[in-house]
Amino acid sequence: RTLERLLLRNNRQIGDACADSVIQLIRETRSLKRLDLRDCSFTSAKKGELRQVAESKRGFELWI
Repeated sequence: RTLERLLLRNNRQIGDACADSVIQLIRETRSLKRLDLRDCSFTSAKKGELRQVAESKRGFELWI
């Protein structure tokens, strides 16, 4: 089995401090197709970085 969807919505403990780890997860996890980070604690700048990485991965959905 592989990880295809990761739903972390409404987790206020997830924010800018872990953004680099989330970016690495998006880039390196081939099976991951959907990541839900809505209502987490990212700043607008970090949300932009996350969106940019997500857009570069074909067939990937980022909800933020």
